[in-house]
Amino acid sequence: MTRALPDALRADITDRASGEAWLRALNEADMVFHLEDDPGDIIDGRASAQKNVRTYLFAEADHDLIRDRVRKLYALDWAPHTCPIGYQLDVLEADGSPWTDAAPGTDSDGRQYRK
Repeated sequence: MTRALPDALRADITDRASGEAWLRALNEADMVFHLEDDPGDIIDGRASAQKNVRTYLFAEADHDLIRDRVRKLYALDWAPHTCPIGYQLDVLEADGSPWTDAAPGTDSDGRQYRK
């Protein structure tokens, strides 16, 4: 079972302001994902752990809509960021999201990252 997609994430992206609003809505809905990953591959880690079964973040019916919104995000100018992911990280950090906890971690290859 997936979570329902909020109306704010169904909104079209036509300019930088609507792109920023979409990324903020993604954070507010606790549906953050790496924008370079396909929405059909995103697993909802919290729901999966609670139910002990793989649960996807987005319903299959919403995959094309999310792909379209991500494509539109990448078509915008995100200066001074090089892409919407840079802006997304700034939004998450400013909102105090646990996705950008300043404590470093180490991945399976020994590379450092921010939790």
